[in-house]
Amino acid sequence: MGWAGHNGIYFLLLLLISLQGCAPSSPPMLDVHSVPVAVWDLDDLTPSRELRPDMGEFLSAGIIQVLQEKVGMVVVERERIVQVMEELMMGSSALASQETRLKLGRLSGARCMIFGGFQEIGGQVRFDLRLVDVETGRILATSSRTAASLSMNEWLPAVQQAALDLVR
Repeated sequence: MGWAGHNGIYFLLLLLISLQGCAPSSPPMLDVHSVPVAVWDLDDLTPSRELRPDMGEFLSAGIIQVLQEKVGMVVVERERIVQVMEELMMGSSALASQETRLKLGRLSGARCMIFGGFQEIGGQVRFDLRLVDVETGRILATSSRTAASLSMNEWLPAVQQAALDLVR
């Protein structure tokens, strides 16, 4: 191979290396503090299901409160999500799918959603939260906290701290 052939190969290698440097290595991170977020009621994952049935709604209201007051996040109102559900004529059974929940989030104007659950195990309640990008379905962050299961006064602060951990 002559001099011109080697120069052509070097040129192609240099071009490929340059182009690779221009391509983003991962999708840009979403600034969760500046986009609307929706919060779903936490799922009770306790096997015996002996905890209060409305506890998931109560805990999600605490998450919304702390995100608005301490972080200043824009939270999509629950009524807006219900309105979208009614427009699409969806029943509550359709909400079992995370894909359906993400679709509702997109249609209601949310860019991120917070999902989670709680479970009583051996005298403790564990709260697990995840922050999800509604466009990609990608989990952006997760957090967990525990509280004494007999002390419901500890539940709300624990889940609120988990929410703060989630958006930091």
